[in-house]
Amino acid sequence: MTRQILHLFRSAVVLSDDAPPPALLHWLPRWDAHIKHHLGILDGENLHALYGRALTLLAPSLRPCDDTLSALGPLARELGLSVAVNLSLAEALSPEFDTLALLSRSMVGTVYLDARQAPPSVPSADVLHLVRNLRSSGVNPALVGPVARWQAFGLLDEPFLNAGTVHFAPAGRAALSSLLASGPSPFEIRNSFDPCKERFAVFVAPDGNLYPCHGLVGVHPFRIGSLDADLPLHITPYQQDLLTSWAAAGPGCVGCVEPDPDSPLPLLCELHKAELLASSHPNSHAGHQPLRAL
Repeated sequence: MTRQILHLFRSAVVLSDDAPPPALLHWLPRWDAHIKHHLGILDGENLHALYGRALTLLAPSLRPCDDTLSALGPLARELGLSVAVNLSLAEALSPEFDTLALLSRSMVGTVYLDARQAPPSVPSADVLHLVRNLRSSGVNPALVGPVARWQAFGLLDEPFLNAGTVHFAPAGRAALSSLLASGPSPFEIRNSFDPCKERFAVFVAPDGNLYPCHGLVGVHPFRIGSLDADLPLHITPYQQDLLTSWAAAGPGCVGCVEPDPDSPLPLLCELHKAELLASSHPNSHAGHQPLRAL
């Protein structure tokens, strides 16, 4: 496994349906040591690889994650990773949920605050108070949801936006088409999504299997390990060649299979995932045409 490949998997994203698997607490330091050893960091090489590393937890609710996250966050910070979580606006504003206390215990640095399912009756004053409290507590709020919704809350007038990077990503082809057809916009749209190499990480699926990107979660032949395996990462030569190609130029999509139009994935990811599922893999069953070179 080359250093070029390992450099792409310096961060981890945990996808959880409920509480994160307990094995994560044992895997995290083994994976960290594996990365640092093979990148030569422990010998004083490639020290730049320590920058920008993160552990991100994506779960429907943070309540079942309280105990694990309270242990996981400080461990991640001790290893040199920043900590990020997603959180629905409704849960964050719930009087039964002490948002700031959990984020403080877990040493969370970034919260992806999601307004997509928030009821229309949410008071703007409550949202502004929440975001200001997050900022004053040292937590960076990342705003997820329709721009118009956040604008209605008054968030786009907040000074903290001037100190950060604002990234608008359309939710799908329909949203992108609507945005482009809406006429003159105060925002310049360049690349809607980051290239593959910017989105690679170790994605930990709810069943404990590891994958190289969100689009390949659940595509079993593209597993790169599991939480319980002896090696914290195991990337085959075939996977390494393919991932190196994607990192350099992105996946090729000439003649791709039509993807699921309702997928939450970026269009490019969903197109390529559809192609992979319709093709053969070195470890999959026989009877399909081989995956064409990318």
